[in-house]
Amino acid sequence: MLAALFAAYLAAAPLDAPHAALLDVLTRENDSMAACGAAKLQKISASATVKKLGRAGADEVVLAEVFDPCICGAQNCPLYVLRLSPGKPRVLLTAFSIGVKLKPAAQLPTLIVRSHDSAAISGEETYTYRNGEYALTGSARVRGDNERKTVQEVRFAPGASSANLRGSVSTGWYDEYVFAATKGQKLLVDG
Repeated sequence: MLAALFAAYLAAAPLDAPHAALLDVLTRENDSMAACGAAKLQKISASATVKKLGRAGADEVVLAEVFDPCICGAQNCPLYVLRLSPGKPRVLLTAFSIGVKLKPAAQLPTLIVRSHDSAAISGEETYTYRNGEYALTGSARVRGDNERKTVQEVRFAPGASSANLRGSVSTGWYDEYVFAATKGQKLLVDG
C-alpha cells in the first residue's frame, strides 16, 4: 500500500531541474523508451539517481543513472551526463552500466563505467571530460579475480602498412584490439 502511494506521488510530483532534464532526454532521444509510456517515463525520471559533477561554464553538469525494468532489466542500465543548459539539456555522455565511479579531475570528474559482459567478465570504460564533451580514454576487460586486459590500440609506424600483434584466445577472456581506418582501406588478419 505504501509503495503504491509513493509511486503515485512520484508520477504526480513536479520534477527538479536535473530530473526534468532527464525526462526531456528520455522522451526525445530514444524511440525504444516510448513503449514505457509518458507516465512511466515520468516515474523513471523521478526515481533516477542524480549526482552533481560540477559546472561547465555557467551550467551545472549532473550524472543521472536510470534503473527500471522497462528500460534495462536488471543490468547494464543507461546513464546520462547532462549539461543543464537553459531551455534544453545537452547530453555529454550516454553509456550503459552496472555502476560508475568518479575520479577527481581538473574540471569535471573522470568516469569509470563498469558493464556486464558475462557472469565472470565485465567491461570497464574510462571517460574524461575534454573540449566540452566526455571522451573515451581507456577500455579494459576485467575478470572476477580482478585480472585486467586493456584494450590495445593498434598504431602503425609512419609509412608502414602492417603491424605484428601477439595475443591469446580463451573462452570469454580474449585480447581486444581497436584501430582507426578510413573508407577504402582493407584489413587482413592472419593467425
